[in-house]
Amino acid sequence: MDEIALLRALPPEAEEPDAAARADALRALVASFDGASPAARPFRRRRGTLAALLAGLAAVAAIGAAVLPAGSGPRTELAAAEVLKRAAVVAESSNAAPMRPPAPGQFFYLGAKVVELQGWLPDGPGTGPKGSPRYFTAHIPGEPGARPALVPTTKQFWISRNGDAHTRETLGRIGFLSNEDQELWEQAGSPPPFSFDPAEHTVEQDASGRPFKEFDSSQAAGVFLDKGVFADLSHLPTKPRALRLAVEYPEGGAPSLGSQAAPRPVSRNLDALERLTTILIAPTASPALRAAAFNALAEIPGIELEPGVPDVARRRGDAIAWEVEPGSGFRHELIFDPRTSKVLADAQVLAGAKAADEEGVPVGTVFRETAFLRSGIVDSLDETARR
Repeated sequence: MDEIALLRALPPEAEEPDAAARADALRALVASFDGASPAARPFRRRRGTLAALLAGLAAVAAIGAAVLPAGSGPRTELAAAEVLKRAAVVAESSNAAPMRPPAPGQFFYLGAKVVELQGWLPDGPGTGPKGSPRYFTAHIPGEPGARPALVPTTKQFWISRNGDAHTRETLGRIGFLSNEDQELWEQAGSPPPFSFDPAEHTVEQDASGRPFKEFDSSQAAGVFLDKGVFADLSHLPTKPRALRLAVEYPEGGAPSLGSQAAPRPVSRNLDALERLTTILIAPTASPALRAAAFNALAEIPGIELEPGVPDVARRRGDAIAWEVEPGSGFRHELIFDPRTSKVLADAQVLAGAKAADEEGVPVGTVFRETAFLRSGIVDSLDETARR
């Protein structure tokens, strides 16, 4: 039984899963599906869905637990603040030195798994240039006749000191959100998403038959920081309130540290939230700065907590979450391991009816999630980091 069918099969007296519970189930299934071989997908008559068909009653029971976890649902701001403060203590006690930029001839390696909501449009004009329309991209979900799917990609970056990057992207197993759409896509020959279309890109196959592509780019923009992968963060204050004010008022005009100015709520503080989460992800942030970022987040009202959230790499951590724009239905989640304070994943989830309806998917569907897997300094393009 697939996840969507499982949700529909809940008895009438059962409490309907909330957005967070749905997101848990969807993530778990994407991770399961991407790692399974075709032979591991039983029940061919009910193939596909978001992702995998589950092998055995144990798997069904596990997904049932993911759909309706005990105590699921966002927790209070107070609980979020407490967890963030504990994460700050863990971060500050770390003896991990901030990463230095790679030396000449070395590279910063980053391995990540990205899952993105995309849409396949078997009929219709497609998107993009008229002479080369695109029928399977991230821009199609919500179009009439579009078939939504979650598309997993493993991305590997080897980034030099000046930001030049060698990139390798490998396509995972695509999972449509309904059996019917999965069957239709497979019967059509499983056309690849535009980013892996051999008519548009140089695409090869690895030893397991999965499509991949490699390319060089002049700048690794957006991997960690908009203004450089190895930005110097040493000038940022490591006192929580000073850091919060610095990111809330980057152009100046901040209240004095001695004033009692209240923190801006999430609805007025989205840029500051992005800057603080960037600090937590950045490899050049010191333990003291990461601790300050956690404590600064604890001061901002409107952040919620969801404990025990799985990421798309099958790891669980605590997630802090906030609405991307008031009333948008898009929810930003940052998942971290409370034992180490390490950020596991950064995600946007369609947690409101408005956003889900616009994309034509169930509430709780992952819109885009990046799970950070391995990182470190390596000496060649043939090496990957050990952790």
